[in-house]
Amino acid sequence: MVFTTFRTIMTSAFRMVAVSCTQNEFKCKDNSSGLICLAHDVTCDRIALCPDGSDEFYCDDCGPRNISVDKDLINLNSPRYPDRYPNNHDCIWLIKGQSKQLVTMRIKDFEMEEPYDYLDVVFLRNGEDPKELFRLTGADVSRRTVTLRHDDGVLMLEMKTDLTIERRGFSILINHTEEEDLEALCQPDEFHCGKGFCVTNSSRCNGYLDCINYEDELNCDDIFCPGSYKCNNLNTSSMSSSFTGNLSQAQCIPLAQVCDGEENCPESDDEIQCDMKRCPAGCECSYKGTDLVVHCNNGWDSSTLAGLALITHTLQLSGVNISKLDQGVFKAISHLKVLSLKNNRITEIQERTFDGLENLLWLDLSNTLITELQGSAMEELSSLRGITIFDVPLTRIKSNAFSGLSQVKTLIIVRHIEGLPPLVVEDNAFQGLDTVAELYVDDHRLCCFFPSSKCKTLEPQPPLFMCSELMPKMVLKVFMWILGISALVGNIYVMVWRCRERTAGRESRVVQSFLVFNLAVSDALMGLYMLIIASADAYFGKSYFTMSMEWRTSPTCKFAGFISIIGTEASVFFLTLISIDRFLSIVFPFSTYHLRPKSSQIAALCVWIGTMIIGLVPIILASDSTSDFYGLSDVCIGLPLMTKVTEYEVVDQQIDAGGVANIIVGIPYPVDYRASWFFSIALFLGVNLLCFTVILICYIAIFRRVRASSKKVSSSSRDDEQRLAIKMAAIILTDFVCWVPVIIMGILSQARVVEIPTEAYAWIVVFILPINSSLNPYLYTIADLCYQQQKAASVRRKSKLAMKNARSNSENRSNVPVVKTVTSETQL
Repeated sequence: MVFTTFRTIMTSAFRMVAVSCTQNEFKCKDNSSGLICLAHDVTCDRIALCPDGSDEFYCDDCGPRNISVDKDLINLNSPRYPDRYPNNHDCIWLIKGQSKQLVTMRIKDFEMEEPYDYLDVVFLRNGEDPKELFRLTGADVSRRTVTLRHDDGVLMLEMKTDLTIERRGFSILINHTEEEDLEALCQPDEFHCGKGFCVTNSSRCNGYLDCINYEDELNCDDIFCPGSYKCNNLNTSSMSSSFTGNLSQAQCIPLAQVCDGEENCPESDDEIQCDMKRCPAGCECSYKGTDLVVHCNNGWDSSTLAGLALITHTLQLSGVNISKLDQGVFKAISHLKVLSLKNNRITEIQERTFDGLENLLWLDLSNTLITELQGSAMEELSSLRGITIFDVPLTRIKSNAFSGLSQVKTLIIVRHIEGLPPLVVEDNAFQGLDTVAELYVDDHRLCCFFPSSKCKTLEPQPPLFMCSELMPKMVLKVFMWILGISALVGNIYVMVWRCRERTAGRESRVVQSFLVFNLAVSDALMGLYMLIIASADAYFGKSYFTMSMEWRTSPTCKFAGFISIIGTEASVFFLTLISIDRFLSIVFPFSTYHLRPKSSQIAALCVWIGTMIIGLVPIILASDSTSDFYGLSDVCIGLPLMTKVTEYEVVDQQIDAGGVANIIVGIPYPVDYRASWFFSIALFLGVNLLCFTVILICYIAIFRRVRASSKKVSSSSRDDEQRLAIKMAAIILTDFVCWVPVIIMGILSQARVVEIPTEAYAWIVVFILPINSSLNPYLYTIADLCYQQQKAASVRRKSKLAMKNARSNSENRSNVPVVKTVTSETQL
């Protein structure tokens, strides 16, 4: 809202005031469109006037709202009486009678949760503020009969219940009473206050002013306050002078008001020595500074909390065999700052269990049997600063389990129990925990939910773990699909074409085509591997890091790693065979040591058997949990780009759990490393480096041989020489880009000269390893096909041109004599 004034013309302007509905008005529950107040007599009339229809809520449970009093006796019951009334209800009854009529309410039965559920008796008159006559709550209601004069108004009874804990409710008889019958209203066991008011005999001289005119406390010799607390003396300054002389100089207050943070006795003696006045049986109570600390360790029953002081600062219910916590069980101790429920048999924290604990700062749920954290289970703890969940068999954290906890600074979730399944964390489980500064866990994945906090894990973090998706960048996702499809489709095309190729019986051509076919098979496997990884990334999405260990040890990951090893190593070996075959054919064309069709088949069989053995070795020799190969990284390939931690130093660290206990945890720190598995080093750094060296030497020798030969033939062969040079450079370059970076990074990382970032694995798998698989179809087949088509087209063009020239020359020879003859004749 913006208020703007100009320089001229001043007026009285406006005034804004805060408004609210009065007690004789109904307030619509939905305030999104502003405050809406309705008269009570237009509610529950089957016409919804509130935007959310709340003026028609609970009408069926509450019964008729407007009650007219005549000679008939009316029985008014709470909803569902004698069963428990519902939570979060608001019922209103308007009792109307004739002018000056006496209305009597006889309470037959009454039980409501004190002080949270109650029945207000209010007098309403047009043009006047509502007048609250009295409030009924609890179970031991002293007022049994109440008589009121109607006096041109409406008697309103309003029942309100909170969100937790139900009781039996009430049953009230309402009828019209004549003036002469007032004295006979009270029962023999009741005390008559006069004017149609009856209270229980036990209310007489009990220190409570139950009668409106205080007659129940007049002329009392002494007051013992049974079941209550007796104040030192009575402050009578606020009472009528006509009665104070006869009132006993004592006052009783309910035990619930002793040590409740409010001074209810005249001398405030109800708020001192609370460790002695309000200490439940089986508990130890003491002061820590000015804070009252209660430690109960000898059992638990309904009287334990009933006997607690409301100002209790710290409550330790440790080892008292609690198995279930009812909703709202702690709401009477709203001043509580620290609550410890450790060493109990609690299996579940249900919604609204901690209702009323808005001031709680620390909650300890250690050593309980909780297996799941339910959604909104701690929503009421808006001031909470720390949570301790230690030595708990927790298996699942449900969505919104920590909703409403916007002030939490320290979070401890340490299951510390062997044999538990992996912790399942549902979406939005930690939503609302935006202020966590310190986090202690024994599941390293939980650190990913709190990137800005100081997270310490009690378990050694697995190598190459990332708090991200399987493919952390969009460019990786896109190219993983593009290169995977390209490698698979391109190599399948090559395989089909090579099967249909006509080699015309040329032996060298047969061998070359057969080796290229096998190369295409191996490269297609690499394309299939890439599509498996890309599909896994799409399947897991943003929640991948929560399932990373399951993925790494899954059969799918092992299969993907298996075919990737077969594909990459078979591709390297077949490239080496092709290079050697070309080297022997070109450099030593007359040598007898050439690959023949049968020998090439034997070599190919050896390659496939050898690569399958290489692929099976990691599965056979490495277990799921300690695999240094397929389970080493998220992409299921154990590239030797890291060193493995062999020894940890465990440093004990003490955590102050809100003053309830000091928890000591061991934080592991790596102190010694070793190289990766020797198999991985030998394969990627040894075998592949050797193969690349052989390929490089072969193509250098081939190029030199071809260049030397081209000098002895016509200059037209220079184009073929240049084409061959470009093709060989491309082959060597792709091999170089594919393996040399991996080899160099592997050597440097194993020597601990540099530390390769975890994310580098994904980039290598997408942009380095598949280069050969994606380009080999074009280098060895498609490019040759294009060149052969271009060469054939060139030959056809030259042939046509030659034929055209020949035809033209023939015509010229036949036309020359005619021209001469004509010319001569012309000249002539």
